[in-house]
Amino acid sequence: QPEAYKETLLPHHVLRVSIEAGTTFGWERYTGIAGLRFGIDSFGASAPAEHLYDHFGLTADKIAPQIVAALNAVPGGGTIAPEPLDPNHPDVATPARSTDPHAHEN
Repeated sequence: QPEAYKETLLPHHVLRVSIEAGTTFGWERYTGIAGLRFGIDSFGASAPAEHLYDHFGLTADKIAPQIVAALNAVPGGGTIAPEPLDPNHPDVATPARSTDPHAHEN
C-alpha cells in the first residue's frame, strides 16, 4: 500500500492503540512507538477467559483509564504531531473506494 493511503487509515498524529487477546508482538508496526499496546506477552496461563482477561488487564475497566491518561498527557488531547497532514496535499488524497481487492496494491 502507498504510504499516503496508509496515513489516511492510521494517521501518525493521533494516539494509536491495539488490544489483542494474544501477543503484542508486531502491533508496534501499527501503533508506532508512541502508541499503546495491550495484550498477553507470556505463555502458559490457563483459566476461564474472563479471569485471564482481568489478570492480564484486558478489560475495559483496566484499559480505558490508561488510554484516557495517555490522551491527557499529550498536548492537544491526543494529537501527537503539532499539525495534521494537509488533506489537500496530493499525497494525502482520499483513496477511491473499489470492489477490486487489488485496487490499492503497488
